[in-house]
Amino acid sequence: MARNFLKLAATAALAAMMAASATAQSLIRDAEIEETLREWTNPILEVAGLKPNDVGLYLINDPSLNAFVANGQNIHLHTGLIIAADSSLQIKGVIGHETCHIACGHSVSRSRAAGVAMRPALLSIGLGILAMAAGEGGAGAALIGSSQQFAALNFFTHTRSEEATADAAAVEYLTQLGQSPRGIVEFFENFRYQEVLSSARRYPYFRAHPLASDRIRTVRQLAEDSGMMDTPQTDRELNQYQMMRAKLIGFLDTPNKVAREYPASDQSQPARYARSIAAMQVSDIDRALIEVNSLLEDDPENPFFWELKGQILFESGRA
Repeated sequence: MARNFLKLAATAALAAMMAASATAQSLIRDAEIEETLREWTNPILEVAGLKPNDVGLYLINDPSLNAFVANGQNIHLHTGLIIAADSSLQIKGVIGHETCHIACGHSVSRSRAAGVAMRPALLSIGLGILAMAAGEGGAGAALIGSSQQFAALNFFTHTRSEEATADAAAVEYLTQLGQSPRGIVEFFENFRYQEVLSSARRYPYFRAHPLASDRIRTVRQLAEDSGMMDTPQTDRELNQYQMMRAKLIGFLDTPNKVAREYPASDQSQPARYARSIAAMQVSDIDRALIEVNSLLEDDPENPFFWELKGQILFESGRA
């Protein structure tokens, strides 16, 4: 009876911890963004020995910085990561890293590692319950509260080698494609400060992919040794990244934030794109049409500019 109670209580506590860490997330479906991400991702998948049609690629509407592989061969990117990155090279570096987790079978080994890591956590929960039953409520609560830390320490010890493997693979994939692996180095260096933050304050990506100075030094050395470090992104990739980022900011941020990021003095295509979307979001239809019409004057063959104009007219009842 006591054993069954302990097992039931431990299971309930574990379920509560998992539920507390889960967040409601919604997928974003956008043809333009998906087309861009697929154009960047498919060559990486192929050089890694994977079939692009077998790998899902999903964009999650979440402002936190994160990317991960889940539910089989599926790469998930948060909108927060796309917006926080500085270039297509950085996003490709992250995609290359996540691709290795699939190609190298890390999702399977991590599942096993998670099971092993939970053993001391469950033991801690069980001891905590016994302590509380014996009248030591404070000690019991402390043991139960520390169970997640025990699990995390064991899990990340196991996965540290996998992270190093994925870093090296990302550099190798991009090098084989004749592209610069500089992006993954810059991405890590831009967020180096995450290393000194407590786990609770880190971006989700760096809780699952813990940074360390030696890890950054290693991936930098690999990138420099590739001979492709200084290969620039193409003009097309730069434009794709800027337009994708502007579109996300226009739809997801407040008009005030859009105005700060893309002031009226900025007449670049990404700026006008973001302002047109933001104006549509607050029903400033005339301003939205002025901006999108100027884009169509620049590039009348762009189907996504026409799509935006159609959406503006439809949602305003002018279609």
